[in-house]
Amino acid sequence: MIPTKRTLNKIKKETYINALRLYFDACLVYEHKSYASAFAFAVLSLEEIGKLYMIDHVIDEALQMSPSSAQEWVNHLFDRKMFYSHRNKQMWASIDSMYSRDRKRIEDIDKGKMEIAKQDALYVGYRDRRIRLPQKITQQKAYAEIYILFEELKSLQDFGLVDIDDWSNSKTRAKARRYLLRIEKAIDALGVPRRKS
Repeated sequence: MIPTKRTLNKIKKETYINALRLYFDACLVYEHKSYASAFAFAVLSLEEIGKLYMIDHVIDEALQMSPSSAQEWVNHLFDRKMFYSHRNKQMWASIDSMYSRDRKRIEDIDKGKMEIAKQDALYVGYRDRRIRLPQKITQQKAYAEIYILFEELKSLQDFGLVDIDDWSNSKTRAKARRYLLRIEKAIDALGVPRRKS
């Protein structure tokens, strides 16, 4: 059965809120010099943004279809290969973002390199005849991913707060501005001068 619009809108908004939570977690652990965890949280937040794009796109398409076709689309959205694939969520976040022009980033995601880097940031491992240690994730790598995430969250504006079949309005824009002030404060607290966007 297709979830109600109310349920789908709640999933979309909660996904956005969770992306913000993970961003703030990334900034917090970065401040405490836990760069591997900061990197991993930043990638997890980016995956939630990818999920946000997926939800909006697939549901928007489904709303224009017959009920049986719409059911197939919704089933596809919540399928393990779509909604729960880390690489897929990373790709959705990157293709729909301002970083879609970064061919190397897109190729690395497609080859699973971002997923491997996230795993290396979380777990001790052994691959390619080398021990993989989370502490090898550098401060620069962690900050670079947090910064990409920051820019992506800024570009979303109120996208995560707007109902699937609705438009931006003064209430959603005002709420988005409050979140923007919080994400700016969090990245500024890291003590690294921001690049001009």
